Amino acid sequence: MRPGPFCERGASLAIKAVFLDIDGTLVRFNERRMNERTLAALTAARERGVSLFIVTGRYKDGIGVDAMFPFDGYSTANGEYCYMADGELIHMSPMDPADVAAFSVACRRRGLSMTFTEPDDIYFCGSPEELEKSVRYQSRRGGRDGRVRDWSVVGANPVLQMVVDCDPSLDGELLGDIPGLESARWSPAFMDVVERGRGKGDAIDAFCERLGITPAECMAIGDGGNDVHMLVHAGLGVAMGQAADDVKAAADVVAPPCDEDGAAWAIERYVLGA
Repeated sequence: MRPGPFCERGASLAIKAVFLDIDGTLVRFNERRMNERTLAALTAARERGVSLFIVTGRYKDGIGVDAMFPFDGYSTANGEYCYMADGELIHMSPMDPADVAAFSVACRRRGLSMTFTEPDDIYFCGSPEELEKSVRYQSRRGGRDGRVRDWSVVGANPVLQMVVDCDPSLDGELLGDIPGLESARWSPAFMDVVERGRGKGDAIDAFCERLGITPAECMAIGDGGNDVHMLVHAGLGVAMGQAADDVKAAADVVAPPCDEDGAAWAIERYVLGA
């Protein structure tokens, strides 16, 4: 775990906001709904006056858990599109168009399929054969209702995030000639691509400015490579028990795994003092 001012003491901390990943954190990978313990922990934290935010790589229409609990705000595209529950946009940071174009060409030349997230849309590019292999394409209804586009549309609108379906062994090859981009991979099936130095920690900054608090007064909970950026930025970073070693090393605390309600455990221990 990272060195720093945090000291494990088993009591509630002065946490004013909690930032939560979804997949593998709030919900199990084979489930779509938060369980009763997690909902109870969120409700109790809300009653304590703690603000609760979703920070995800998902597209804003695919958050899902927002139908189960009234979070205070949401960050999609790995921290680069942030808005309050009432729809107020507080942060948006599109990718450099030149980097988008260069990475798209590199992936297209290798016959890979990609997902592009824009402020108000998400679409897929790739051959029918490659898209049929895509975990993301198969898991989204949008892949089958007209959101497959020709490569020529890439860059016509601001792009917030790119995801490419590829083996981890290709990450370095695809990104090697594009210094402005880096991998925020959390799945062996696909790579989230973000601007170098940017990520989910940007969401903490945006929401903290909106609330008039500091990152030191926040807790972040996540399990993937794309969560490291916020785990090291928050005053208290909590890695889920099933996370990879490098994610755990970036955190102050390692919670139980998602299957054992690690996110609820962290809120109970460090917000509620249970």
